[in-house]
Amino acid sequence: MRNIKQKIILVSVFVILSSPSIGLALCYDMEKEIPCGSSEFPNQAGDYPTPISSLSKQDNGLIYDASTKRWWMPCSQADCSALDAMDWESAKKYCENLTTEQKQWRLPTMLELNALLLLQPQKIKINLDLFPDGQAGAYWTDNTSLTFKKNPDSKAWFVHFASGSIFDSPKTDKHLVRCVSETE
Repeated sequence: MRNIKQKIILVSVFVILSSPSIGLALCYDMEKEIPCGSSEFPNQAGDYPTPISSLSKQDNGLIYDASTKRWWMPCSQADCSALDAMDWESAKKYCENLTTEQKQWRLPTMLELNALLLLQPQKIKINLDLFPDGQAGAYWTDNTSLTFKKNPDSKAWFVHFASGSIFDSPKTDKHLVRCVSETE
């Protein structure tokens, strides 16, 4: 039963990472990178042209994604000073308590945050012109991980902006925060 659940989780992450909307240009089977266009593992992101970034800095200083209609905070704090890493609950509350531009802020989903990754060989995989406080570290997502059987609500996913990877960790761990809003 445990192996079946692990496979379901792997397939779920595989499907999320294979979404053409997030701009990944690679294709994978369940173990390794493969040439794109495979009939055995079809419809992966690498099978589609990489979309041109739809992120732009607006007059109000926020970053707008025209393709998803989402607003991003350019920095974790309004003044771009360093924000300490925090546990998952604190990160959620931090975003929910933001009042910038009368928008309702929240932690991004794994898919939303992953879409900000730059897939080039550089130390920090986020556009530093748009996100000047970007760090080569782990950023919380709103997605809870179900990989820990004894306490399935005790972990959450994060996106790592140095490796470009997605992992889960205990919600008590401390990671960085990037907030998003869909309020027009």
